[in-house]
Amino acid sequence: MAKCGSPIGRFKVLAPDHDFLSTGRTQPKLRDPRPCAVKLPATYLSPPTRSRHYRPWYTRPLIYLPAAFLIVLIGGMIIYWSLLARDLRAEAATFDLSKLEQMESASVILDRNDKIFGQIYVENRETVPYEQLPRDLINAVVAVEDS
Repeated sequence: MAKCGSPIGRFKVLAPDHDFLSTGRTQPKLRDPRPCAVKLPATYLSPPTRSRHYRPWYTRPLIYLPAAFLIVLIGGMIIYWSLLARDLRAEAATFDLSKLEQMESASVILDRNDKIFGQIYVENRETVPYEQLPRDLINAVVAVEDS
């Protein structure tokens, strides 16, 4: 707030003092027409904060552009994975699971007395039914798979 008798704003607001008529002075004494007020804290004198009108969050480009990008990206990923899964299902349907039990076995050569003379093989495999496997072997395979 301006001091008593000091310029206020851009112009000096002064009123003539009417004492000059009685005292005989030729030049009037100028004074601030407002009474001196109590000095208030500086924070009170600061101009009010400008309240700007902000757009709602859903209309700001910083919100909807990344959100739209993520939606398109996730949609593209869903379409890609569904096409990939469809192709893999079609390929899995063509497999014959009965061929798993038909392993390649060694060719056995017999002599004239029907005794084994030799075997020709790439891998020497013998099929063993599940019931003949030792329980410790089954537990060991399960333990390795779980770890």
